[in-house]
Amino acid sequence: MIQGVSWLDPVVDTHKKYFIENAFRIIDVGSRDGDDAQWLLSQLGNENECKVICIEAREGAALEIKNKYPNFIVFQTAVSNFIGEAKFVQMNDPEFLGSSSLELVRASAYPTESTIIDVPVTRLDAIIEPGVIDILKIDVEGHSVPTIEGMGSLIKDVLVAHIETETPERSAWGEPSNNLKVIEIMQDFGFSLADVSYQWGWSIQDQTWINTKHERYRS
Repeated sequence: MIQGVSWLDPVVDTHKKYFIENAFRIIDVGSRDGDDAQWLLSQLGNENECKVICIEAREGAALEIKNKYPNFIVFQTAVSNFIGEAKFVQMNDPEFLGSSSLELVRASAYPTESTIIDVPVTRLDAIIEPGVIDILKIDVEGHSVPTIEGMGSLIKDVLVAHIETETPERSAWGEPSNNLKVIEIMQDFGFSLADVSYQWGWSIQDQTWINTKHERYRS
């Protein structure tokens, strides 16, 4: 059984308050193990009606999600604002698997615990069909801005977004990870910031966004 995921409570609360009670499409980018997606499904949808899509760059992790949650749609790819291949920092220590990233500066932060591998890269608007996205969760370890850019006009289909990003003071990350840039780009798309929390400490920010411009929004 998946335990409560406190840092995602604002996502659930926001969706229930401003949109219909049930979710019909949940997308988890940088899923790692699929557990967060399963928890969101348990809170907002049901397995017969809600489509859950998990995206994970590491081949072994993507396979584990498929085996663990056979009803999920799983893409084994990294995501950014281009299509092709890229170098990817794969963390080898199980404790830090979730810190794997396209941001190569991550390798210098944990030099003895990572391996640089080649991974496929795509844009979200190249693999996700248009239509309402109830929940979009992005946890891509310093690569949030290029990931959002890779959605193109698909971002306007999102009702509620949860984005993990980093404060400028976290020097271990590169420029794309700046939480202020995430705020700027999401506001440009018409989203309003509904909640900010710090599950992993002051340097890592969890943002919950609401699409007040969507036709399904109810104040």
